[in-house]
Amino acid sequence: MAHRSLNLLFQDRVKIHGEKTFIIRKEGGRWKDVSWNQVAANVKTTSLGLISLGLESGDRVAILSETRAEWLFAYLAILASGGILAPIYHTNSPDQCRYVINDSGSRFAFAEDQQQLDKFLAGWQDMPGLEKIIVFENYKLENDSRVMGWDALNALGKKENQAMRDSIYTQRLEAVQPSDLSALVYTSGTTGRPKGTMLTHQNLLASSNFLNAALPTSIKDRGLAFLPMAHIAEILLFWVRVRAGQHFAYAEDVFSLPRDIIEVEPTFFMSTPRYFEKYYNQIWGIIEEAPWLRRTIIDICLKIGSKVKESRQLNARVPKYLSMLGWLAYLVTFRKIRKMFGGRIHTFLSAGAPIADKIVHFFAAVGLPIYEAYGLTETAASGSYNTRQEYRFGSVGKPPKGIKIKIDADGEILIKSPGNCSGYYNQPEKSATLFENGYLKTGDVGFIDEDGFLFITDRKKDIFINTSGKNITPSYIENLMKTSRYISQIMIYGDRRPYTTALVTLDETETIKYARDRGIVYTGFADLTRKPEIITLIRHEISARNRELSHPEQIKKFTILEEELRQDDEEVTPTMKVKRQTMEKRYKHEIEAMYAERT
Repeated sequence: MAHRSLNLLFQDRVKIHGEKTFIIRKEGGRWKDVSWNQVAANVKTTSLGLISLGLESGDRVAILSETRAEWLFAYLAILASGGILAPIYHTNSPDQCRYVINDSGSRFAFAEDQQQLDKFLAGWQDMPGLEKIIVFENYKLENDSRVMGWDALNALGKKENQAMRDSIYTQRLEAVQPSDLSALVYTSGTTGRPKGTMLTHQNLLASSNFLNAALPTSIKDRGLAFLPMAHIAEILLFWVRVRAGQHFAYAEDVFSLPRDIIEVEPTFFMSTPRYFEKYYNQIWGIIEEAPWLRRTIIDICLKIGSKVKESRQLNARVPKYLSMLGWLAYLVTFRKIRKMFGGRIHTFLSAGAPIADKIVHFFAAVGLPIYEAYGLTETAASGSYNTRQEYRFGSVGKPPKGIKIKIDADGEILIKSPGNCSGYYNQPEKSATLFENGYLKTGDVGFIDEDGFLFITDRKKDIFINTSGKNITPSYIENLMKTSRYISQIMIYGDRRPYTTALVTLDETETIKYARDRGIVYTGFADLTRKPEIITLIRHEISARNRELSHPEQIKKFTILEEELRQDDEEVTPTMKVKRQTMEKRYKHEIEAMYAERT
């Protein structure tokens, strides 16, 4: 059944699933089920509250909060009222929040708590269009009529008599058309101010249909929401869940994720590569510290798992003897790794950035294949997908029927999809350059192999050429280096230079553990980063991975930075992508020093 809007898709699923569990949230230390009907009732009340405040169809409404149930209720209420979502990353600075509010023209905004409210209060005088802020919880009630609580908004939504409430709500909800804007999702802003990507109801309806068809789930499946809902990936995944009838839990926060995933036992888990990197490094840290015999057994199990993986990728029947060995490897080793993810996972989905091949092959050997997909904010995250039936490690899969992908003369990937946005809000000139003959210009470089699988090389603007004329793709090298449990972030450099260098930040937890185990004395983490033993450690980690690179790609020199890269300092985006231009300017002295004396 085709739906005219996201609103009608949601209402249709409410009618089908009713009292079945839709979301699971933690309250008072216990997981609590919330039904589809309960979510729908909350959304209706919140929607009527917004309408009572004066929200008109087409008005923009911002949400500044971590991912939580109230975020969802507010989002669905905005759509049901005919409004347009303008999400803001909860890690954004006051200045970044102010930019989104003004650029989107938001009249209303939701804030999670006092900390997020303060970001708005700090510069309200510079946001003339912002009329009211609704706070979810934990804030000081000042004598300010511009601020109200979540409960007060919902009380306002309950004031109208039942007949009038139903009429107003239904009228607004059903008036929304497929071409109406549903959201202004802001890009990460790696090269400048974020751009508000205009996504319609039809864009997200189409994209959710593509992903659900590629990696189907059902009412029997359980998800876990923890990525920022300001990111297109989590927004799209929510609509996939709605379409499939999949119920899901909200992680308490990103720090509790390892515990939450064990307790929730999801079957479907989507993440950016960052979290897979962390789990990979954690597991390898345990393996490396295991006794010799245990490490040998694990190595044997991984070799068996790799053989099983290779057979499955070729769609060949796994030989009986290999199946038996695979079962033994599961009992001896892989079962414990799978338990780290709850024990019921059948689908890992990675999107948002490239992931190191080494990580993909490791999880596949364990029996937890990571299916990579490709899409952008500008395509409502639609593009290409690996599926359970057709996948190729290292690729991002194939475009499904309904999406066309081609490679331009300079290697740039072009996409024509029903998910393609209508442009950037308030930026007609940039919108005009976004398309070419109906295809969206992704800014990514890649190739399509003989079987139709798409491979991503790098961002077009990030590829550099050294003095020998060699094209270097930074993301591949950086992702490889981050398979070291001691490296948190890395940015390589070498444009028009004789060799490749790197700025490195360290994983504080793993580095401190290394220092304590070896009795290294230090006065603080900044001091620790300068210790000869730590510099030698990182040199060894980089050298070991350099062996997997061609000579021009190998990192010849590196500099360890004393602190982690910070979003507040404009060094990384909210999705932890390094802002290369900022870094090159800020650390110009450190970069030049690495070229002052050639090795």
